[in-house]
Amino acid sequence: DTWEWDGITWALRSTTGPPPRTEHALDYDSKRGVTVLFGGRSDNQEVADTWEWDGRTWTLTTPSGGSVPAARAGHRLAFDEQRGRVVLFGGRSGVFPNYTYHGDTWEWDGSAWTLRTDSSPSPRRQHSMAYASDRHTVVVYGGDTGYPRGVLDDVWEWDGAQWFPLGSGPSRREGHAMVHDRGRGVL
Repeated sequence: DTWEWDGITWALRSTTGPPPRTEHALDYDSKRGVTVLFGGRSDNQEVADTWEWDGRTWTLTTPSGGSVPAARAGHRLAFDEQRGRVVLFGGRSGVFPNYTYHGDTWEWDGSAWTLRTDSSPSPRRQHSMAYASDRHTVVVYGGDTGYPRGVLDDVWEWDGAQWFPLGSGPSRREGHAMVHDRGRGVL
């Protein structure tokens, strides 16, 4: 089911749409006016489907070009406002103990997924990711890489062409959240 919060009350908006899932990612595409959802775990396995919510209806998209990110969970999405693209990074797939951690970067333009680079921060899941509108970049922080490295504290910035390391954050963590405060220009 899909719920919306107006600042005072939660309202049920839809009982149809994506199958129940966990560890999926979503973000709002302000250029097209839709919320984009990708992947996650459904029926105890990772999925690679792309859904869009227009405020009334969920639509399962059919990406053109035939290329889509691998099924995964624990990945993140962030909408790059300047370029009008939803950026996907990271995630994990597989079954214990044979997990695959993903370190690829994909972009969704509303009709097709495009693999942008395999050269990026180390593969991870449960990191945080947000678009910094004052810098026109997507920022990634922390996450889990599994054994032997474990939990990270590194910070990376995506400018739409390449990733740049920015050092380390406050402390190692996973499963956290991060958002950009436009008024103060901080994450």
